[in-house]
Amino acid sequence: MREIAGNQERTGRPSGQSGYALVLACLIASCLVSYQGSAFANDSTASLDAGGLTLTFNPDISMESEDLYLSPGEVRVVYRFHNTSNHDIATLVAFPLPVMTIGEQGNYDLEGRDPVDLMDFKVTAEGKTVEPKVEIRATRFGVDVTDVLKRYDIPPTIIASGEGARSALNDRLDDLPQDARNELTRYGVIDWNTAFGAADKPLASTHWDTHITYYWFQTFPAGRTIEVTHHYKPVPRHFFFSKEELANPETRKLY
Repeated sequence: MREIAGNQERTGRPSGQSGYALVLACLIASCLVSYQGSAFANDSTASLDAGGLTLTFNPDISMESEDLYLSPGEVRVVYRFHNTSNHDIATLVAFPLPVMTIGEQGNYDLEGRDPVDLMDFKVTAEGKTVEPKVEIRATRFGVDVTDVLKRYDIPPTIIASGEGARSALNDRLDDLPQDARNELTRYGVIDWNTAFGAADKPLASTHWDTHITYYWFQTFPAGRTIEVTHHYKPVPRHFFFSKEELANPETRKLY
C-alpha cells in the first residue's frame, strides 16, 4: 500500500495492510451495487442508434417466467419468453448493468477481472451459446466522457489486466503531464488535489460513472416460447471501517 498523508485513505484502489487497523467488510451484491429487486436482472429489447444503446418496448414478446438464482459466486437468471404474434421477431436484446461508480463510492473487488468482460457474462438461448457484445460508456454529470478517457488510455472500468498492471496504471495517472491533467480536470473526471502520497505528492483521484450493457440479436419464433439464460459473477463492494466505527451498533446492523 502506498503511503497516504494524514488520515485520508485513497479510494478506488486496492489496499493491502496499513497502520490504521482497518476492518474490511465485503458486501456481495447481485450486480455492481446492492440488489434492489428483479429490475436489475431483466432483459429488454433494444435498438442501436447513433447515441448508443437505447432500450425499447416490444408488445408482441411477453415474459412468462423469470427464475433468479443468487449466490456469492454466481447470479443466474432463466427466462421464458413467448412471442404472441404470428411471425418471427428478430430483435436486439440488451442487459444493462447497474451503474458502476468510479471514485469515492467505488471500492469494488475487481482483482483478476477482465477489463471489458469484468463479470464473465454468458448467455444461452434454447441451450445454445450466444456470443453477446458489450457497450461500455463513462459519464460525468450526465456528460459522456468515454472518448476523453480513451485519449489517455484510461479504462472506463479502471481495471488493468496483468501482474502489476493496476499499480502501473495508478502511477501513470499520478504522473500525467500538465496538459492531460488540465483536460481531465475540466471534465471533472480526475483531480490531483484531494489525495497525497509520500512527500505530499498529489495522487490522481477518479470521479465518473461507468455504464455497461451487454447485447445480442435474438430471434423469437412465431407463437412459441423459448428459454433464455444468462449468468455472471457478482462483483462485491468493500469498505473500510475503524474498530471504533465497527463497534457502533447502527454500523453493525447496517453492514
